[in-house]
Amino acid sequence: MFSLKGEQDHVWIVYVAPETRHFDHTFHLVDGLCKDEKLHAAPLKLVTPESETSSSKHWRKPDEWTKLILTLNRLDVRLINLPIVTVVVAALASNNSELLRSFKSTTLRKYRDELLREFPQLAQEDDKWWDTVLSRRKEQKQNARLSLERTNLYSLLKGSPARGRTGLLESPITYAQYLHLRSLTHERELHHFLGDVIYSLFKFNPFPGLKKVEIETPFLPEQSDPVPDVTIRTDTDNYLLEFHFMNKQITASEMARYALRNVIAKYQRSLPYLASLLRDVRT
Repeated sequence: MFSLKGEQDHVWIVYVAPETRHFDHTFHLVDGLCKDEKLHAAPLKLVTPESETSSSKHWRKPDEWTKLILTLNRLDVRLINLPIVTVVVAALASNNSELLRSFKSTTLRKYRDELLREFPQLAQEDDKWWDTVLSRRKEQKQNARLSLERTNLYSLLKGSPARGRTGLLESPITYAQYLHLRSLTHERELHHFLGDVIYSLFKFNPFPGLKKVEIETPFLPEQSDPVPDVTIRTDTDNYLLEFHFMNKQITASEMARYALRNVIAKYQRSLPYLASLLRDVRT
C-alpha cells in the first residue's frame, strides 16, 4: 500500500450532509457500505450483485472487479461521515469578515420554507422566533477544533475506530446556517475552512510526523491530477481527503456512486503507480 516515494497513501471520502429526519443518518449509511469499525469500504456493498445499473454492470466485469478490490486495498479507501456543524463552525472561525457579516444580518426567516419542510414542528413557533439571526458572534478557533475532535474523521486519523452514533438530530439553526454557508461559498472555500481547522488542531495536538496540510494542491508535483480537497502529509503517510457536500439527506446509492465515479475511478487513472499496477490485471 505504498506510493513511489515509499509513503503509504490513504484516500478517504468524507460525506457531509444534514440529518434532519433520522438519527445519525449519514453514519448509518456509511457504516452499511463498510466492512469494519475503521470504515474501510466494502466492494460487495459498493457494487451489489443485484444492482442492474450500467455502473454496477461495469464494475462487476471480472477485470474491473479485480481492479476495484486492488484499488480499495492499495489506497486504504474509507467512507467517513462529517457533521454539518463542524463545517459551519470552521467557517465562522475563519477570518472571512464578509461571511460573518452576512451571518449576523440574516435571519431564520430567509430559510423558513426549507426549515418547515424538514422540521414541520416549527410551524408552532411564534413570529418573533423567525427573526433570530444566524450568528450573533464570531466563533473561536477553539470551538472549531473541539468540533473536529469529536468527529469520526479525527478518530480515524488517530488510528482509533469510528466513534459511532451520537443519537442527535440536526438543530434547525444549524441546518439554516449550513444552507446559508452553501449559498454564499464555493466548495473550494469549504475545503480551506476545514483544512485550516485540521492544521490548527494538529498544531494544538501534535500529529506524529506531520509535514504539511495542503488544500486543493496537486498531489504529485509533476502532475495536475489528482488534486485532493485536503492532503495531510506526514513522514510516512499521505491522507488524501475528498469531501462531498450535500444540502439534503444523502442516500446509500448516492454515496456509492460518488465514491466509484468521482473518486475511485479518478485515482485509478491519475496515480501512476496504481495505473501501472491495474494495467497488468487480466482475469
